[in-house]
Order: sequence, then C-alpha cells, then structure tokens
Amino acid sequence: GLLVDYYVQFLAIGLAMMIWGVRLCPLDGSICRVLRLNFQLLADLPYLLVRIGTGITLIVLALHAKLLDPSLALTFLDENELNFMPLLGFDGFTNVYFALSAGLVELTIGIFLVTGVATRFVTILFCMVLGSTLIMLGPGELIGHLPLFGVAVPLILRAGPGRLHLRESSTAGRIGASTPAAAT
Repeated sequence: GLLVDYYVQFLAIGLAMMIWGVRLCPLDGSICRVLRLNFQLLADLPYLLVRIGTGITLIVLALHAKLLDPSLALTFLDENELNFMPLLGFDGFTNVYFALSAGLVELTIGIFLVTGVATRFVTILFCMVLGSTLIMLGPGELIGHLPLFGVAVPLILRAGPGRLHLRESSTAGRIGASTPAAAT
C-alpha cells in the first residue's frame, strides 16, 4: 500500500543517479563519446527529475493518506499526540482538521516543487516540517524521512528551479506569440 506512494520518487532518484553517474565514470564518458552523446546537455536533468519526482510523491501522499482517505492519518494522530492546535487556543481544531491541514500543506509543497515555484524556499520549508516530526516522534522517524532529506540537499544547493518551471513555460508562450510565424 504505502510503498506505492514512493515509486515516483524512487524512479526519479534512480534516473538522476544514472545521469549523474555518467559524468563521474570515465568508462561511461568514453561510451558517450563513441555514441556521440552529449551529456552536458542533460546537466540539469537530474535536478529536474528529483524536484518533479519529489513533488509528485508529496502530491500522491497528500491525496492518498490525508485528503481522500484520512483514516490512516487519523489513526496515526490518535496514537501520537501531534495536534498542537488546541495548545494554541484552537479547541475546536480536531484531528480531522489537523490531518486535512497537513494534507493541504503537503499538496501545496508538492505543487510548488512540480512547477518550480520558489524551489529553495519551499524545500527549506519542507525540511522544517520534516524536522519538526523528528523532534516530536524521535529518531525512528528519520529512517522514513531520510530519502526526503537526501533529495532536499541538491534542491537547496542548486541555483533556481532548473529547466521546466512555471515561469519559463509562461515566458515561452509570450515569445512564441510575438514571432512572425505565430502572427499568421
């Protein structure tokens, strides 16, 4: 069940590692030269794969485990007192609202990662949310979140969202409309 939610992320990480590996292994470089493949053109592709793969994974997790079927999240919240909202004075903020709110945050972060909007900021926010669960649930939670922390590092260190982000596609549409071929 739950492992299915992570297939996209594992696939994205695997493909990214394969592309990064080509640049690191001399034998792969030789094969690329023989086949006349220019992997410099694919330099941004691993970051794109990791960003979009992680975003899709978060969207799937938000929909599957919190928004469409919150029973898994509610069971988890019944066993672990993570709903801090009543401590802040919001007495009517039940576990159902907390699960739905967590799902909406996860969905929003996923959408922002897929579209490439504010990638660094969103990834840092994402790490803060993951870090807070580590503080509240202990080091055992690190095992499940370690791959997510692992993909966050290149997303934070990499400058900008990379290729195929929302701004680039909207700019491309404006440029295409101003060309003579588009005007005819």
